[in-house]
Amino acid sequence: MLRTNDHLVLTATDVVNHLACEHLTALDLRDLDAPQPQPETDPTLALLQKKGDAWERTYLDRLRREHGTVEVISRDLARAQAAQA
Repeated sequence: MLRTNDHLVLTATDVVNHLACEHLTALDLRDLDAPQPQPETDPTLALLQKKGDAWERTYLDRLRREHGTVEVISRDLARAQAAQA
């Protein structure tokens, strides 16, 4: 979730998070105006991220085999740049 030119830009994750928990959306909106400190890295969350990344690579490989070219947006881009891409 980000705000550009007074417009709110939502990602698919933002929509899914809202469906799961409206309060999370309220917290995300608050964080746009007053960013909160990020918690320390949790080893369990780091492991989940690693497994999620591996699953995503496998899925993208399958899409490439079945459909050819797949556009991948770099995670290194700033959120506004990624939304534009």
